[in-house]
Amino acid sequence: MALVFELYPDEPYNDFYVEDVRVELIEIRHEFCFKLKVFKPAIHTVHEITDQRAEEILPGVRVSAGDKADIEKHGVKVVIEAPRRIRVDRGTVYRQRQNERSKT
Repeated sequence: MALVFELYPDEPYNDFYVEDVRVELIEIRHEFCFKLKVFKPAIHTVHEITDQRAEEILPGVRVSAGDKADIEKHGVKVVIEAPRRIRVDRGTVYRQRQNERSKT
């Protein structure tokens, strides 16, 4: 089952995390074509995402463009396919969880 996030070019709604790896929306060409930057520990990679095929951005994690994004707000839909054992969070949720952990 796929997870779908709507991302916008402005923070804090421009990213998501796969485990502890940040994935950021860096460019929107149109609602079905955009670029994501993956901040891997040793290297950063950029992937062009379309609705034509799913792109593997990390081992076992494939991403494609969804349909009917709120393009009036300059948003895109990101369809994320990953095994259930891999945690995927919106950037806002991930940062909130990290802040709660640091308080304990």
